[in-house]
Amino acid sequence: MKPRRWIYLPILAAITVSVLAYAWSGVTAPATAAQPGTAPTAAITLYAIADAYVYSANPAGTYGDATTLYVGSQSLSATGRALLRFDLSSIPAGATVQSASFEAYLTQTSASPTTLDVELKRVDAAWQEMTVSWNTQPGYTGANNVIGVGAALGYYSWDVTTLVQTWVNGAPNRGLALMSKNESVLGWRGFASRESTSPLNRPRLVVNYTAATNTPTRTPTRTPTHTLTPTQTAMPAQTATRTPTPTVTPTETVPTPTATPTRS
Repeated sequence: MKPRRWIYLPILAAITVSVLAYAWSGVTAPATAAQPGTAPTAAITLYAIADAYVYSANPAGTYGDATTLYVGSQSLSATGRALLRFDLSSIPAGATVQSASFEAYLTQTSASPTTLDVELKRVDAAWQEMTVSWNTQPGYTGANNVIGVGAALGYYSWDVTTLVQTWVNGAPNRGLALMSKNESVLGWRGFASRESTSPLNRPRLVVNYTAATNTPTRTPTRTPTHTLTPTQTAMPAQTATRTPTPTVTPTETVPTPTATPTRS
């Protein structure tokens, strides 16, 4: 009899490890620069550190200690111009000037004209408060920064935003000057100087500025490598397998005679 043979099927424990490791390997991307915060605008009032006027009727005369700065013409041979200088060192380098105005306080005026066109110009060369005169006055540049100064006493203002920004940016600061736009027109105005007995009337510069902000340095940042954690498949339970019992195959045996027959 041909034995039935059980096929022995070993159960192998299968551990499937699925590793999907796509790594964004070492790609560097620049860090997004933080948006610099908007710096607050600072307001500062500066008072003149030097002022004087020069007078054509006394061309060698000096008026650095005068309490009034005369501008305009009393006659065709008597014209006054005022020079003023301010210290801007308290405004940080790189600042953006949002607005700036020069303000002078009117204390005296001629009877006519009712309005005198007074022009502000930039001073082009160095000068000294106590020694500057009509004969030694520096040159001036700039035009059309003109306002009409009436007869009402009080502060009058000229816009000097561009000029102050130029100084903050590093241009030589030699001050500014006031003069009649048309010195052939008779008429004059008197403004309080820094030596005025009334401190609140002294010439001043009012500046609103925004300090420079440091832009953050863009530092390369390594993007983290994303690695998927391997998923471990549970090992299947081993099922007991029946082992077949061997079957003995019978062997056919021929009996052996016990005695040899005798012929009779």
